[in-house]
Amino acid sequence: MYPHFIQEVYSGAAFYNNIGKPVVVTNNEVTFNARTYAKKLGVEIIADSEWDEIKDTCNSKKAKYQHTGLLGIIISSAIKNAEYAKRAVATEQEHIVPELSDKDEYRLQLQSDFDMAEEYLKEEERLQQKALKYRRMALERQKKAILASLDYG
Repeated sequence: MYPHFIQEVYSGAAFYNNIGKPVVVTNNEVTFNARTYAKKLGVEIIADSEWDEIKDTCNSKKAKYQHTGLLGIIISSAIKNAEYAKRAVATEQEHIVPELSDKDEYRLQLQSDFDMAEEYLKEEERLQQKALKYRRMALERQKKAILASLDYG
């Protein structure tokens, strides 16, 4: 996904005085750089890995992470947990902060650093899942090739 989609959604929200939270929903893969850009702008992304997480959550009825925004609402619905939904919405509203002291600014910077570390871990997980998918596809191709050679030979 290209960052200009994120910019368009962000600009649209700003045009309407930031009523609500901008969200990009796609069934495509979103690059790490695009995710980082979206996070800096405050744009939520629901893409291929989030859909996989929603599917896993629906199957297991357990949330892997506490999410905010639309994804938090979707997951709370999947696990039928109103408390999860309240935390998702409350956490989202906490991001609107009035004037800050130096200590609060430092705390926000630390939180931002931890959020970035979490994004790195999520990207690692996404890449591992993608690698596993390709490994399975390769094994299936090898299996077909071996079976074809046995039929031929």
